[in-house]
Amino acid sequence: MKSALHDYALNSTDIGITLLEAMRDEQDRVTDLRVVLINDAAVTLTHCSREDLLSHSLLTLFQDETQQALIRKLYPTLETGVKLQTERYEPDEDRWLAVTVTRPELNYLSITITDITHRRRASSAQREQTALINKVLDTVQSGVILSNPIYDETSKIVDFQVYLCNQRCQELTDFNCEAMIGSTLLSLDPDSATNGTLARYIRVLQTGQTERSEQFFIPRNRWFEHTTSTFGQGIIDCFTDITALKEEMQRHQQTAKYLQSILDNSPAGIALFEAIRDEQGQIIDFSIRLTNQANARSIGLPIEVLLGERLLQRFPGTQPTGFFERLLKTTETGESQRFVMSYQEDNLDVWIEAALQKQNDGALFTFLDITENRNYQLQLERSNQDLRRSNENLQQFAYVASHDLQEPLRKVQSFGDILLDQFGNGMEPEAQDLLRRMQLAAVRMSALIRDLLMYSRLATHQQTFQTLSLQDLIQEVISDLEFPIQERKATIEVDPLPELVGDPLQLRQLFQNLLTNALKFTSTSQTPHIEIRCHQVEANQIPGQETTPQIQPYWQIDLKDNGIGFDEKYLDRIFQLFQRLHGKSSYTGTGIGLAICKKVVENHQGYITAHSQAEQGATFSIFLPVRVSSSSSQQSNK
Repeated sequence: MKSALHDYALNSTDIGITLLEAMRDEQDRVTDLRVVLINDAAVTLTHCSREDLLSHSLLTLFQDETQQALIRKLYPTLETGVKLQTERYEPDEDRWLAVTVTRPELNYLSITITDITHRRRASSAQREQTALINKVLDTVQSGVILSNPIYDETSKIVDFQVYLCNQRCQELTDFNCEAMIGSTLLSLDPDSATNGTLARYIRVLQTGQTERSEQFFIPRNRWFEHTTSTFGQGIIDCFTDITALKEEMQRHQQTAKYLQSILDNSPAGIALFEAIRDEQGQIIDFSIRLTNQANARSIGLPIEVLLGERLLQRFPGTQPTGFFERLLKTTETGESQRFVMSYQEDNLDVWIEAALQKQNDGALFTFLDITENRNYQLQLERSNQDLRRSNENLQQFAYVASHDLQEPLRKVQSFGDILLDQFGNGMEPEAQDLLRRMQLAAVRMSALIRDLLMYSRLATHQQTFQTLSLQDLIQEVISDLEFPIQERKATIEVDPLPELVGDPLQLRQLFQNLLTNALKFTSTSQTPHIEIRCHQVEANQIPGQETTPQIQPYWQIDLKDNGIGFDEKYLDRIFQLFQRLHGKSSYTGTGIGLAICKKVVENHQGYITAHSQAEQGATFSIFLPVRVSSSSSQQSNK
């Protein structure tokens, strides 16, 4: 029974088993081998019958030289007892056999023969597949790492071990591929524990969801884009160098930031509108694609609220005000527009100076908020109207002063003259003195009215500017004053004088007033001596005007006398209306003459000043522009 079970077990396996006994000569040398035990699988593998195998030695049975050489290779195992393992391919059978030879006892060999054709072919296919995968991986532009999880004793994933990577991975990371295989993730990149890589691997393995992410790889100072997925029981991580793209994006973001900063610091409001069209291609609305802080401030809404808004939904007032039609016209025709408009809709009340320019399928809207300027302009127009009314009233007053007031004064003077002529001899001396005083008061009042009329005309009448010879004008004034000059035996020295642009009547009045004062304010015990000098100066040389923005040169005309002079502490007073430094009893006058002089000089965009000491004479300095532009002269007329 035991023998039958032994035979059954021996013959039920696919492994060929053979027990050989050594045959020796007289010198105890192995000369051959014979089969003492063989199972069915071994019989099949040898292609011989059991009887032939058991009745013949191996060298007798297998006569082929190759077969005999293989048999003799078994001899050393008999002598040394060292196991012999080999694989051999049998081309006739197209099969692979694995042969293991051992020495169970001193004179015996045990041979096991296993058909490993299927395994060899599978291994070969696997090697070919691996080679193909490696070849494919080495051709892609992405780095590829395949890794399996490493668990601790609590079955928690603590790391990953690399078992495959491609050549591109080595190029991107500078890690040697052969060194990477078998290494752990944390040993290759310790930052993986804190930069999210390890956490991403664990998360993908647990959820089975592919993840895409961007990560900065510190060792290479590079940006990589990762796509991480499950692969078998582990992870496949494909990554691409996006440093150039990232830097370009950062440059674009920085440029966009700079542009937005420029836009936000622009005083002009800016908005970019993009057309919204229906299925027929008709524009039904516009969306706000870009705006800046100036626009947001003007509207009273933050930028983030405005971006993406539909124009008609947020600002329905753009239709009744006509702005929507303007926007539509520029978008459809490409015609640029510039305009000023009032917008009093959507809780806004503004005036804007705006422009529209076509931009792709929309328009760029730029504007300046001129509400404050517009309100100022309206206020200025109202002020101008008030000024015109005031000037009209002043002109009416001037008419009354020149006609209606002068007429009663003339009658007073006439009646006074009649009283003195017809009844003067019969009057008491006191009455005659009172009447003469009344006559003098009427004369002074007539002169005062006449001077006020002249001053008002300087302020309200339009000047007639023309090129004139100042030399001729001074000579005419001196000629007009011939009688008082001869009476006082005065001498006047005049430098050569230039031509300039001005109003002849006003300039005549200016120099006549100054020469009259020079003659009048000289002591009766002294002969008047007057000098008129002229030279050219720059604007910053004018006393009190050192910081003037004007850059044109001026004529400085000095009129110097040897009269009674004045204390310069009164300099600010002498050019004001009705200001007198001397009593009426000492010197005649209305106190308006120098105010008229100052007004004439100002009308000619000039300056007047004086310097003097009491009893030391006075010098009046007039500064008139060498040239007066027509626009400036028009401005001075207002």
